[in-house]
Amino acid sequence: MTISNSIKTTDANGFHRNSRCRAVFLHAAITLTLATQCTVFAAEPVDSGTAKSWSMTASETARDVAARAAEKPALDFSADLTARKSYSIPALEIFSFDFLLNQHNRRYISDEYKSNLSSIRHNLRASWVVDNDPFSTNQLGHPYQGSIYHGFARSAGLDYWGALAYTFAGSAFWEVAGETTKPSRNDQINTGIGGTFLGEALFRLSSLMLEHGGGTPPLWRKFSAAALSPSAGFNRLVFGDRLGTVFASRDPAYYSRIQIGFSGTAKND
Repeated sequence: MTISNSIKTTDANGFHRNSRCRAVFLHAAITLTLATQCTVFAAEPVDSGTAKSWSMTASETARDVAARAAEKPALDFSADLTARKSYSIPALEIFSFDFLLNQHNRRYISDEYKSNLSSIRHNLRASWVVDNDPFSTNQLGHPYQGSIYHGFARSAGLDYWGALAYTFAGSAFWEVAGETTKPSRNDQINTGIGGTFLGEALFRLSSLMLEHGGGTPPLWRKFSAAALSPSAGFNRLVFGDRLGTVFASRDPAYYSRIQIGFSGTAKND
């Protein structure tokens, strides 16, 4: 039993020693092979032809993109608008619009629009007040009146800030000379500032309607554009090509929705 056990112990120890030797030799062989391969790859020269072909492909792609962009011209008329800009036309139009509106209102609306030189002098010296006109007048009528001023200036080639100045001045002129009542601060804000917000949106919608109609928009687009911004439509009609340039929208993201419904009440007897 003792001899048998010692033999078994000796055989087991020899087996473990042989296994460790084989593992050491295998590890050394793998390490040597990897080192040789790394040396070979490091010594190989870089294929300049491959890099050059990749560079040529990238440059050709850039040229293709540029060529496609050149084939589709961008609708940017900002330079054309600036070249045809006019400061006198919107000033005369705003003055004429206020005069005609005053003549209509004094005949068909109220005597408070029968302004004259005496009422103008009085309003120039009077303190501005806050009026109590109906909601529809202050929050709808005055902003829409200001949008007319804004459309005259924008369609004449002025930028937003220039059109804002004309709108603000047109509102002040109406408050002083268009009515016999004291000038109103809230009317000045609603017309002179609120009118620019509404007027700019309507002017851009009007231009977008024409821009999507191609080189020669159909008649229904022209009527729709004039309905959205009557003052801009007036300038396109009267001055033709001089003030007919379409404002470039630069392809904005937008959505349209039409909603139709009805309501009613029922009474049970």
